[in-house]
Amino acid sequence: MKFSSCQFLLALALGAGAHAGTPSAAEKPNIIMILSDDFGWGDAGWHRPDDWEEQTTPRMNEIVAEGVELDRHYAFKYCSPSRSAMQTGRHPIHVNVMNTDPSYVNWDDQVSGYAGIPRNMTGIAQVMKRGGYSTHMVGKWDVGMATPLHTPAGRGYDSSLSYFYHTNDYWNFTVDDDFGAGPQGCESLEEGESIYDLWVKEVDGDEGPAIGLNNSIDGCYAENGAFPEDDVEGNCMYEDALFQTRALKIVNDHDLSQPEHPLFLFYAPHIVHEPLQVPEDWLAKFDFMTDDDDDNNRQRYNAMVHFLDSAIGNVTDAVKARGMWDNTLIVFSADNGGPVYRNGTPGANNWPLKGGKAANWEGGIRVNAWAAGGFIPPAMNGKKLNGLVTLWDWYATFARLAGEDPTDLVAEEAGLPAIDSVDVWDYLSGAVDYSPRREMPVGAPSGWHDVWGGVKLNTSVVGIIYDDRNHTTGTGGLWKLLVNGESMAIWQGPKYPNATSAAGFGELGLSPEAIFEDCNEGCLYKLDEDPHEISDIADQYPDLLAELQAKSQAYNETVFSPDRGTAQTIACDAAQGPWANFWGPFLNSDGSIMFETTSEGHEVLHLPPVV
Repeated sequence: MKFSSCQFLLALALGAGAHAGTPSAAEKPNIIMILSDDFGWGDAGWHRPDDWEEQTTPRMNEIVAEGVELDRHYAFKYCSPSRSAMQTGRHPIHVNVMNTDPSYVNWDDQVSGYAGIPRNMTGIAQVMKRGGYSTHMVGKWDVGMATPLHTPAGRGYDSSLSYFYHTNDYWNFTVDDDFGAGPQGCESLEEGESIYDLWVKEVDGDEGPAIGLNNSIDGCYAENGAFPEDDVEGNCMYEDALFQTRALKIVNDHDLSQPEHPLFLFYAPHIVHEPLQVPEDWLAKFDFMTDDDDDNNRQRYNAMVHFLDSAIGNVTDAVKARGMWDNTLIVFSADNGGPVYRNGTPGANNWPLKGGKAANWEGGIRVNAWAAGGFIPPAMNGKKLNGLVTLWDWYATFARLAGEDPTDLVAEEAGLPAIDSVDVWDYLSGAVDYSPRREMPVGAPSGWHDVWGGVKLNTSVVGIIYDDRNHTTGTGGLWKLLVNGESMAIWQGPKYPNATSAAGFGELGLSPEAIFEDCNEGCLYKLDEDPHEISDIADQYPDLLAELQAKSQAYNETVFSPDRGTAQTIACDAAQGPWANFWGPFLNSDGSIMFETTSEGHEVLHLPPVV
């Protein structure tokens, strides 16, 4: 659903009931959006029996039981596109489907020729600031770095503590080439060298390298282990402990004397993305799992999930302790399904769903999600909603609660796609019984058998999820069409990875990413009856198949496929020079190079104020 100004005003007029309409300035809720990383469906305790021995999420289980479980919440199949979608209110096919290195630049396109979000799209924090909110960001960014307009500050956050890449080391906060995370533009790096990825912006302060917050002390490095093995002198702080501390400080420092400036906090923990690193005492809680796989990947992963669960519980406790709970909305989502590739070495499990991260099976795009907080009407407590909701729908929903029109006029002026976000507040609050979202195209980079996005691949639509359920007559269904080929065509068992998964699947011992199912012109599944995507029923519904193929193709005509360019060595030069060995912007807001080297070899920084 795309919003015009008239539609927005109509929505304001139709709102009714306690917290069901659009609040006045004094009633605007505090909003905390939590976006976890690589959190598998089967790793969420509320998707397991109460007596499950590997229970990792007791705090979130309690929150879900008292809040609203979002059982059909969808994201993209991997990190950066999901995060780009959440920040801009667009389906990834209209903002970004690539997991490119943040140093990418296309010098011929100063609007969209960058990694992540195009320069001229309006971020959710900018919308919330218009509504009077105090805006803060903590954790993983992964939606752009090239210019000051691509950083959290440039996207409207008053404060931030974040990292730019897909992942970094949890102990020394550096980026190396493990798991293909980058950096791709750093040919000058020698073996053993690395660059810190931690960036900070204080309220009313300048943004820059988080010098002093990074762990630069000797021995604060785990290499391939879960935690530093040697004795470390000094405070070797785990990255997600640092992020938790920052999030708690934001909640505790929020000025309650100014209700016209409520809190908007985007909290994006690094957990549970690789590398699988966690403090020793947290790992020890799962010692009973040490024999389950050769590298104890599931033990490490579960310990990390448990740390995440505790951090979310602590933030929730802080909100309650400050008396903010009754006027707070907390939304939690994973950015994609759990990674099950490389024979399970990333540690995740999406049981009983099919597939995982980097594939468009349900295990890759149907994600753990819930909403909680006293701002949700009490009648909704303990409800499970099975209507379609997407990660990018929170853009319009939060804008509505802030009393702001979500229409992106800046993007429109630049010729960029409009938002796709659907306002789901009436559904979440119980004002209506069914989700206003009725369909969702399934996006991917182009290319048969694609797993990861590459810079030269175009955006494509490879299917659609379509909801024509009639809850009165019991007819219709929740349908899913997939075309072309999809990898990770496997189902994990209740315990995965395990001692046998390392041997691979089938007679050839293939890793999940090498196991494809070719849908050609279309595989059709009825998700409300077959949530595990076992039975392709395309031949039973030829007319519906044709209808969904037509819908999918129509969406394909609207895709956004800018040339993102290539990795730039000047990003590495900026990091190793002006930014004191930290990743950061390397171009000015107008796309010009941010620094130059004088004839004497001195680097001169040209950093204009954030616009």
